[in-house]
Amino acid sequence: MRKNAQLHLLIESEILDHLRKEASMEEITISDLCRAKLNQNSRLARIESILTEINKKLSNKYHNTNDKTKKYIKSNVSISIAK
Repeated sequence: MRKNAQLHLLIESEILDHLRKEASMEEITISDLCRAKLNQNSRLARIESILTEINKKLSNKYHNTNDKTKKYIKSNVSISIAK
């Protein structure tokens, strides 16, 4: 995979000023900041897709066994979310 390709964008001046401020606060170049943001967004998209798959699997595990009694089958999966 090529890692030296260029991408030219036309962006609003306000957005560029915001990127400049953020890059100077983190003491990195604007291009490094943009690469970091793109990598972060792709990681978030992967995490979201994994969570969607887990949600689908769990919803299949917790299905109705009998419509009249409304009993549910539980899986042995435990999920905890740290705040």
